[in-house]
Amino acid sequence: MKKLILFVGFLLSFSIGSYGETISIVADNDLWGNVHTDQHYTHGTAFSYASTNYIDNFYSDFISKIIGETTKSTINIGQYLYSPRDITETEYQPDDRKFGGILYLGYGLHSEKEKSSQFIELDLGVIGHYSFGEETQKAVHKAIDSQPPEGWEHQVSERASVNLTYQYKNKLFRWKDNLDIINSIGGSIGNVHVMANAGSMIRAGLNVPRDFGSLKLEPVPRGLFKSFSLYGICGAEGRAVGYNVFLDGLEKEPFVGEHYYGFGAGVSKIDIKYLHTIRTEEFALQEDDNNFGSFTVTFTF
Repeated sequence: MKKLILFVGFLLSFSIGSYGETISIVADNDLWGNVHTDQHYTHGTAFSYASTNYIDNFYSDFISKIIGETTKSTINIGQYLYSPRDITETEYQPDDRKFGGILYLGYGLHSEKEKSSQFIELDLGVIGHYSFGEETQKAVHKAIDSQPPEGWEHQVSERASVNLTYQYKNKLFRWKDNLDIINSIGGSIGNVHVMANAGSMIRAGLNVPRDFGSLKLEPVPRGLFKSFSLYGICGAEGRAVGYNVFLDGLEKEPFVGEHYYGFGAGVSKIDIKYLHTIRTEEFALQEDDNNFGSFTVTFTF
């Protein structure tokens, strides 16, 4: 554990110091879904710093040889929480997912061209007690006067986490500043997730941003808006899943799909976005889909 913390600090020491352009606060929670309860993927929070300055270090140099000239870089600190359907049960539930949490630091690099974008992020973190998942969920439930979660003693076992994520996006269509269609393909590999994904997103409205969009906890630097911006968002994604640490001991579904819809709004240096996601079952005995909402607030400076 100490070696992991020292390595994260070493990586971060090379990352901070460039002139940043955006800070984003992202929150996912199933409280904003249709079921209004804790189950499956129940909460995610991330704080992201993004810069258009190139960060010169060994990792950046290596990744630039893969994706080409680096145009943007991001630092992403986040936490994910997972819980079984019944959070009041104190005994181990072998037919449902365990409680689980992950706390991580992500360092991402972007390479953008006019109609395509590539993104690679390395995430280093901890799973288990030191992710502080139990403390976070119990504190939130106490604050909103909700049923306290039980059964955290059966959470996913403690371990260090390493995951590498790659995404390629292609701007398939753009009509003035009112409509665009963006396709994406990519995957993740590590001891948290092993999966491949492909999807498509449509945005339509007034002054749709000229970026490549973002999906929930993915950080993306933003430029200033021309004026006021208001647009709708919808999309879908499919995943081929090889491994998910938070489903250990369960019969996993090899293919998972999700669709989402929402809106984005921005003016000058502030951007607000909300997405509602419906995800299909991730393991064989899961009784229903996973519903959760995602709020993102981005400040440009």
